[in-house]
Amino acid sequence: MIPITEEEEASLDKGYLHWERKGIVFDIDSKNIKAYGNINFNKSSDDYKTLECVHWLDHLTIQGICVPSNYNYKEHCSYSDRNFPKYYDTVNPAIVLQYIHGVLNKPERCCIFSKIVNKYVKQS
Repeated sequence: MIPITEEEEASLDKGYLHWERKGIVFDIDSKNIKAYGNINFNKSSDDYKTLECVHWLDHLTIQGICVPSNYNYKEHCSYSDRNFPKYYDTVNPAIVLQYIHGVLNKPERCCIFSKIVNKYVKQS
């Protein structure tokens, strides 16, 4: 997932998938894009329910991806009943994407994709 601007969202609508972030240039094949735009990551939203059905973590089987236990998306924090943080593994894509969106400081628009086709450092 990457944050995108309104202009980048418009270029995605036209099929342009070539970006630069902090001197790194990368391309994404449109078939690897799972969702983009202004996505509502709150558990009660239709977007969240749709993201639960995106099957890009199925290859992980029971291992999953590690996320904080008791994660509070609204506050972007998690609470533990112990003196150390607790984590758990999940293959629910909506949970993973909600946490990643929080880590990215909840950008208004974002692009969710499964893999980068081409990546290189821009020569100055």
